[in-house]
Amino acid sequence: EELKSEGIARELVNRIQNYRKESGLEIMDKIQLVVEANEVVKAAVEANKDYICNEVLANSLIFGTVTKEGNLVADLEEGDTLIELIKA
Repeated sequence: EELKSEGIARELVNRIQNYRKESGLEIMDKIQLVVEANEVVKAAVEANKDYICNEVLANSLIFGTVTKEGNLVADLEEGDTLIELIKA
């Protein structure tokens, strides 16, 4: 279960990093993350929150409803996860 959680976190970091590039953010730009996910992904994100925030330079990571258009849809093994990046 722990390995599965780490795998989800790593895949999410990879997708967020790619989305940062596509969004035109600079390498050192800090961001805020809003994540809308099912319970499996949410638990994995909570368990690996520090790792995710450090890797993607996020000042904050909150769970909520993603409202911004053009958000990232990460089709993880457990279902769609919506992510909104906000430049901090």
